[in-house]
Amino acid sequence: MGLLDGFEQISNPEIPYVSFSKFGINFTTLALECLSWAENVHVFVDRKNKKFAIQPCEKDDSSLTLVNPHTKHPHSIRWTSVDLNRNLIELGKLNIEDGMVKVPGKYYEEENVLIFDLTKPEKATARGGRRREKD
Repeated sequence: MGLLDGFEQISNPEIPYVSFSKFGINFTTLALECLSWAENVHVFVDRKNKKFAIQPCEKDDSSLTLVNPHTKHPHSIRWTSVDLNRNLIELGKLNIEDGMVKVPGKYYEEENVLIFDLTKPEKATARGGRRREKD
């Protein structure tokens, strides 16, 4: 019998996330990879089901810049649009009073779109995975 008898190997599920805070909307590296580090994207909102979607596109009047082409692949991207951040926070009724909230996304390769369900927020931890205790 080996030391790992009875154990089952598991993998870390790779889930793209966005996080919301009073400072903006942050995209994880995996979310950016799903979107192929797109320079421009369209943002879509499903108000009834409280979801939003991001889809790469060519630059046009309604597109937003996701990744600055002059920046070498950053670890994450932060959108600081106050209106966009506030609208999505209000749509999902996200509580950011105590810090960041992260929302899992699902990538649909056939449509090249990343969809985030604002009804499934999770408490985000500080960088490094540890939260600082208040004195």
